[in-house]
Amino acid sequence: PALGIHVGTASVRPASMADGEDMHAWRNDPAVRAVSRQSADIPLDRHLAWLAAALEDPSRTILIGEIGTRTIGVVRFDREQDAAEVSIYLDPRINALGLGTRLLAAAERFLAGQPDAPATLLAQTLAGNDASSRLFVALGYQYADGYFRKPLRAGDC
Repeated sequence: PALGIHVGTASVRPASMADGEDMHAWRNDPAVRAVSRQSADIPLDRHLAWLAAALEDPSRTILIGEIGTRTIGVVRFDREQDAAEVSIYLDPRINALGLGTRLLAAAERFLAGQPDAPATLLAQTLAGNDASSRLFVALGYQYADGYFRKPLRAGDC
């Protein structure tokens, strides 16, 4: 198996400061930056300061994806009113293994189980980021007006 991963069910857990260096390394990888809205390299100290603040922000949920004991990526939900925007990135060493759908599905299940779960998930992709577009479509997001949208709570549109 690639990098010791036996592809199976992904799980997620809330991120902590202990995840900061891995998250920073993944986020600063050129392949991840190329498909990010903010493509500049981020210094570690600035990233860790951002993470500390983000972990305290009640409008943000940051999750670390795992398969077994191997971390595979990050999903962040930024809530505004009754919607949450999705941001996802994988450990670039395992990006081509098709784990994004498993990671995002696990993160959606986690978020849906929260008492303050938003009604709708939103996502945007940069032009040319076909892999992310396919990911969102595969998980039932519908594209309209510049966003991929998906109801999170049953009965919502």
